Amino acid sequence: FCEIILDPIIEAGGRELEWDTSSDYEKNRYMTAWQILAKVSEASNESGASKGGIRALKVALTKVFEDAGSSHGNVSKPILKELHKVAVSSLELEEQGDSLSLHSPDTTAKRCGAWCLLDALTDCGGQKKAAQQQGSFSASKAFKSSSFDSEFLASSWEKLHEMTRGEGSTQSLSSTIITSRQCLQVMSRLGSMVGPSAANRSASNLKRLLSSFDLSPDLVGSAISALIALSKRLCDDKDSTQNDVSRMCSTWVTELYTSCEARLESFVKTAGQGCTYEISQVERSIFTVGELSLVGFATDEDTSGVKSKKEESSEDPVRGLRVRPSSRLINLIQLILPSQLPPVDGATPVPTPQTARALAFVTIGKLCLRDEALAKECLNIFARELNRESNVIDPSVQSNVLLVLGDLCIKYTNLVDKFLPIMASCLQSGCNAPLPRNVSIM
Repeated sequence: FCEIILDPIIEAGGRELEWDTSSDYEKNRYMTAWQILAKVSEASNESGASKGGIRALKVALTKVFEDAGSSHGNVSKPILKELHKVAVSSLELEEQGDSLSLHSPDTTAKRCGAWCLLDALTDCGGQKKAAQQQGSFSASKAFKSSSFDSEFLASSWEKLHEMTRGEGSTQSLSSTIITSRQCLQVMSRLGSMVGPSAANRSASNLKRLLSSFDLSPDLVGSAISALIALSKRLCDDKDSTQNDVSRMCSTWVTELYTSCEARLESFVKTAGQGCTYEISQVERSIFTVGELSLVGFATDEDTSGVKSKKEESSEDPVRGLRVRPSSRLINLIQLILPSQLPPVDGATPVPTPQTARALAFVTIGKLCLRDEALAKECLNIFARELNRESNVIDPSVQSNVLLVLGDLCIKYTNLVDKFLPIMASCLQSGCNAPLPRNVSIM
């Protein structure tokens, strides 16, 4: 790992590279490191064992820093310098003598590889654990000591988002979305490093994109995490308190809930009348509701709605925050669960889009994690979906229901226990529906 990937990056160390014209060995060695990292990045969007590459990268980096001991700065500093240089140059964020092709194979590999490694580096070890052990690696401290321009993260995200809206091949667009997500994840961990002006600009842009449903579901969760980090940064002054952070987050979560409710209200009415509608925006609004419901969520929280002593004493001001969606918004999500939408003004009932149904079950499941009364109400709906005749089963819906019941089984064991035989029966799904059968094993 060190010899093939890290050593060429450390040796470059942010310097302007001049290759030996008599041999391509050093250049090929350098590019091979980025190409391997780009492949790891690409695999992170796949399911199954392919995702293990990202975890392995984090574990390998953690081991490297642990082996370096108190001298970990000799490793992290040149890596961060080179990552910053490559990230900036591959997005053309600074004036350069020669304009690069943003979609050329070498530039794309370097850009994808740089953000993949930066994502892993900022996530390895764990910030709290690193802070508790004197001399151990801390990404935030390493980033501060590198003295990077505070505009770097914000400008990178803005450029990447611009690229997702531009022209390019399907493969190029897919890699840009993955890199955009990694950039947002880095921002969610290093939001305190972003300058106030850039933080305010990025927060405003993210709220606008989320409320207009311009972000794909792949980016929504990371965008919300980044927005939380930026909200903390904007309240990071001597006059602000933890309540200010909670209040700011509550405000934009409520505003986004309102946007989602308006979109879904329009969808139910339009589709119920038999008129055409924009399904991608509907799917994004459903998914966004679920992600918003988990802001402040902790696996050990009490569903009563009262903050526990652990939550009150937490250093994270957002931990334990609960912004409940309106009863009408929950009802709109529930209207999308059946296979047919409710007709409006005597129109003929129309089928509910399968993807919207699958997302609606996941979203209701997330809402149930923080509302025991809603969970009790919905458990029979979930069970009924698993009991459908094989000829009317939607595999994507059924697999999502199984995943939801699996999570609820951990949270509300006594409530879900009686449905275990129904869940187990999905092992007998026909060969034409392998997805529910695989999920039921998990």
